Amino acid sequence: MSRLALPRLLAALTAVFAIVCPASAQQIEVGGFATYFDLDAVEQSSWGGGGRFGVQVLPFATLEAEVGLFPGDLRVTGPMTQVFGGVKLGGRGAGYGLFAKLRPGFVRFDRDFIPPGVACIAVVPTPDACLADQFNFALDFGSVIEIYPSSSLILRVDIGTTNVWLGTRGEDGRTNRSGNFQLAFGAGVRF
Repeated sequence: MSRLALPRLLAALTAVFAIVCPASAQQIEVGGFATYFDLDAVEQSSWGGGGRFGVQVLPFATLEAEVGLFPGDLRVTGPMTQVFGGVKLGGRGAGYGLFAKLRPGFVRFDRDFIPPGVACIAVVPTPDACLADQFNFALDFGSVIEIYPSSSLILRVDIGTTNVWLGTRGEDGRTNRSGNFQLAFGAGVRF
């Protein structure tokens, strides 16, 4: 993925929100979260945090975008960044909501590493063709449970799987899909 991918993705999400959200009846959700991500392919897990923005476009559908940061100097990948944008579908009761989520995006790694399943000749420096892409396509899906202590406050738990397609920088474009457990706890406001 090129260096311009993140600005293009954010511009596309902004355009979608601007087109879908002109009606004043739609509700906006803004919040933050703490998340645990177990990147199984490289046997690494970490806690991180981030922010989320959503627009309820139908009574049962909310468009969401979120950015998660894992700032620690992680053993294999170094600091990581996740960016997702997609849909949350489900229903709300008087004090709670149950939803499913499906959000494509990407995971960015700050450190060079050789992804699992790639055989590479041991030379220094390691050839670029052997190293993992810094930007890798990802798909976040799972369940969302929300609790509403008041009409504007949201407490949220996300439980799901984040698939990451670990690619290499080589010409053959090899990828290896890794399904990874992810859990998030968050709070937000709706207005």
